[in-house]
Amino acid sequence: MTPRQPDGRSDLDRMPALDGRRSCNDSRRRDGEHVGMTSCPTCGAILQGAAGCPTCGPVRTGFERWTAALAYFWITGIVFLFAARRRANPYVRFHCLQAVFYGAVVLLMNAVLAIVAVQIGTMGAFPIIYATVWGVIRIGLFLLWILGMLKAYEGIEYKLPWVGNLARKYVPARRA
Repeated sequence: MTPRQPDGRSDLDRMPALDGRRSCNDSRRRDGEHVGMTSCPTCGAILQGAAGCPTCGPVRTGFERWTAALAYFWITGIVFLFAARRRANPYVRFHCLQAVFYGAVVLLMNAVLAIVAVQIGTMGAFPIIYATVWGVIRIGLFLLWILGMLKAYEGIEYKLPWVGNLARKYVPARRA
């Protein structure tokens, strides 16, 4: 247990955030009352009681960001898509749809390329060339999946190629 100071706060409450940004602990008054974040966690702009940053847009909660990032695991994306609480949030819904569409595209590509692999299985050097090209494509798809997950965790509504526009079509952007 951490020792309390005369003003009632522990030493942990006085510590600044490790990444240089303001944390929730930095925004407490001396009487211990929580007054909320005073700066945007992304760009550092001063927030004056607004729910969003004037530069970056809405400030995402940790729960929204984690939910959106976990949606990129395909099955959780489907579950989150139909969960009532997450369905009401356009940010989480966008990432769920994008992840489901991305998973469907990757599944379809795997099926088509498996059929092609069976057809060219014994045609000289084609299997070696095919395996090399497909390996590079799989690495690219994996990196794109990681990129989507990281951008969702950062609170950015990043559109993946092809599927991002499709997901945006089903989740209209909020009007400010």
